[in-house]
Amino acid sequence: MAAALAFYILSALFFDNFVINNIVETATSRHDEG
Repeated sequence: MAAALAFYILSALFFDNFVINNIVETATSRHDEG
């Protein structure tokens, strides 16, 4: 159960990091274009 919880936390952190990077890239590209 602890392993599953740790895996869930790591997955959530990785997903959040991916989403944040995607938003930053989108905002940066829009800023460069405009």
